[in-house]
Parts: sequence; C-alpha cells; structure tokens
Amino acid sequence: MILILLIFTSEKFEQNNFELLFRYYEDLKFKVDQNRLLYMSAYFIISILWICLVGIVSPILVISTLFFGYTSCIISIVSFTIGSSISFIFAKSLKGSIDFELKKFNVKNNAFFLFIIFRFIPGIPFMIKNFSGVFFNLNIKQFTIATILSESPQIILFVFVLNRLIQSSEILISNFDLTILYNELLTPILLIVFFLVFIFIIKIKFQNYFYKK
Repeated sequence: MILILLIFTSEKFEQNNFELLFRYYEDLKFKVDQNRLLYMSAYFIISILWICLVGIVSPILVISTLFFGYTSCIISIVSFTIGSSISFIFAKSLKGSIDFELKKFNVKNNAFFLFIIFRFIPGIPFMIKNFSGVFFNLNIKQFTIATILSESPQIILFVFVLNRLIQSSEILISNFDLTILYNELLTPILLIVFFLVFIFIIKIKFQNYFYKK
C-alpha cells in the first residue's frame, strides 16, 4: 500500500504510465468477471492450500481484493479459516512426538482470549499462528472461533483500504490531482492508525502477561 502511494507521489511517475497500468488491470478484471464463479472457486481452493503450506496472506489478499472487491472479505475469511484449521489439526497430530518440548510453553489460563490477542500481533506468518494453537491447548472449535474473531477485522480493514485506493485510482484517470487521492484515503489511513494503536496496546498486554508468568 505504501509502495503504491510512493509511486503516485514520485516525480518520475507520469499520468500515462498510471493510465496504462490501470487499463491493463481493467482488462484483466473484465476477463475475470466473465467467469466470476469459476475464478472465485479457484481462488477459494488455492487460498486454502496457500494458507496451509505457505501462510503469507498479503499477496493473495491483494489479488482477491483487486478482482472480487468486497466479496473477497467473505471468501478470504472462510478460506483462511479452513486453511488455518487444517494446519492446526496437522500440528495437533504431531503434538505427541514433541510433547516434552511443549510442556514449558503451554498456556492454561485465559488461553482462548490470549490466542485471539496473539493472532492480532502483526508480522507473524499464518503458519506460526496456526501451529501455535497447540501451545494454547485449544480444541478445533475454539481455534476456529478464535481465528474468525481475530482475522476477520484485519481482512475487512485490508479490503476496505485497498478498495478505496482502487476507487481513487479510477477518479485519478479523469483528473490527475493528488489531493483527490489524499482526500479519498483519509478515512482508511485514520482507520489504519487507530488499528495500529490498538495492536500496539494488546501486544504490550500480551507481553506483560508472559513476563509476569
């Protein structure tokens, strides 16, 4: 997101380049819209496998938002939850072989709530988040609910901000005025700031909990 804003504000960036890029995106989106259900189904399956095996969400979340808009919120929340749950089940199946190592890390008090906070901490790959559910002694139901509660707000915020940026880009095609971009993105930027403050607070509380232990 920051990279895109830097491109817009770069002196070397020209309106023609922007229009060319946006037209290319529109052509791709038109092709996707022609077979929307097919592409959405493909994304759904691929994202489940991606979350299970890779766990880096930003690339596929950007792609889904670009081509499916706000619908990608629902698709991503469901597919990410399924993929995460599969990873968690796999981790639980290995718990017996590494139980000795896990004993000193297990969380027993307020495990469900602490796991939700843990998943809110930015920069942690999904793979680690999913496998860490074992350390919190969660069952599959608790893990699934915690994943939905913690990841849904982050996915919705990401999709909202990116969609506003796309809408701003459409306006810039007809009138290349950077003030329009800043005005359109003011609300998303404020939401991001508030969200980061919130993340910082719960991260401190999470760290303090384990420090006291």
